[in-house]
Amino acid sequence: TGLAGSAKTLLFARAFKKTNKNMIILMPNLYYANQLAEDLQHVIPQDQIHLFPVDEVLSAEMAFSFPEARGERVATLNALQEKKAGIYLFPVASLHKRLPNKKTWLQAQLNWHIGDEIDVEDLPRQLTLMGYAREEMVAKPGEFSIRGSIIDIYPLTTTYPVRVELFDVEIDS
Repeated sequence: TGLAGSAKTLLFARAFKKTNKNMIILMPNLYYANQLAEDLQHVIPQDQIHLFPVDEVLSAEMAFSFPEARGERVATLNALQEKKAGIYLFPVASLHKRLPNKKTWLQAQLNWHIGDEIDVEDLPRQLTLMGYAREEMVAKPGEFSIRGSIIDIYPLTTTYPVRVELFDVEIDS
C-alpha cells in the first residue's frame, strides 16, 4: 500500500468496517503479520482477526509445528470455512503450505453430541491420523487419552481438554 505503521492498520480496519466483507491480507513474513494483528486489536474486535502462523525458515517452521501454532492455523481455517467475518492475515510462506481440500477438512472434524455412538475401537487410529498423540493423561493441546469409558481430548483450538464419558459406545456426557 505504501503506507507505514498505524496508517496501514487504520486503512485495513476502515475498509473492513465499511465493506463488512472478509479481507485476506498477504504479509511479507510472520513478523509483519504478527505486528499487524497486534495493531488491529486496538481498532477491531480480536475475534475478527485471524492469523495463519507460518514462517519461511525451516527451523522456525519446526518451532511452529508446536500445538499452539497448529491450533492457531486450525482456528483460522475453521473461521474461513465457517465464513466468519474478519481480517485474515497470511505470511507469503503460507502459500507453500499444503492443506487438505474442503471435503477432507470437514470430514476430519469431530462433532459429537450426547446420545451419539462412537466407534471406540477405531477412535485411536482416527485421532492419530488427525495428528493427536495418545498419552496416559492429557496435558497439552494435541493429546488424547482413552481409559475405559472415559475419553479425554485436548483440541488444538481450546483452552482446556474435553472429557467424553460413554455408556457402552454411546456418549453419556
